[in-house]
Amino acid sequence: TIGAYRAGRLCGTIGLEGTEVVGFYVSPSCRGQGIGKHLLTRLETLAVSQGIQSLSLTSSPSATTFYLQHGWKKKRSVVLTMFGIEFKETLMSKILCKA
Repeated sequence: TIGAYRAGRLCGTIGLEGTEVVGFYVSPSCRGQGIGKHLLTRLETLAVSQGIQSLSLTSSPSATTFYLQHGWKKKRSVVLTMFGIEFKETLMSKILCKA
């Protein structure tokens, strides 16, 4: 897990489980400052250094454009169910390097 801090306070996180991006969150008060881009770039660089060639994630509707702007591709629509509530998400992937 990678954290981003501003003035000593945690304002963003991102993690990697195998080849899946997890726990990617930027606090609303820190959004629009490039923190998400920085976290995603650091995670992608870390993945490449570990020999990972591609990553996947599920994106909320509000974040899909962000990922598309950073080279991610839509794979398909999915529905995730948590605590009996359905969330419409988009499965996305990114090739980091060719084999």
